[in-house]
Amino acid sequence: MELLIPTVAFRGGIVASGGVVYSAAADGQLYILDADTGKFIQKKFFGVALGTQPTLGQTGTGGVRLIQTNGLGFTGGGLGGIPGLHPEL
Repeated sequence: MELLIPTVAFRGGIVASGGVVYSAAADGQLYILDADTGKFIQKKFFGVALGTQPTLGQTGTGGVRLIQTNGLGFTGGGLGGIPGLHPEL
């Protein structure tokens, strides 16, 4: 799969889990794509350039959380409240 969005810089890699690909971009968006087809699912705006890849982790109660940093500190986490973000969240 190739991700190309004209005029948007990508750095730091991608994360894939549960059939979903997450890619942070310099335009402040976290792009969310179908891992099998590459089809755009949605994006989440963080308000700052994202130069590191997102991280998926599990809570003590078994929930899954996606954490995204901007290199200076945490800019978001616990994104399971976004409908359709990830079927397992």
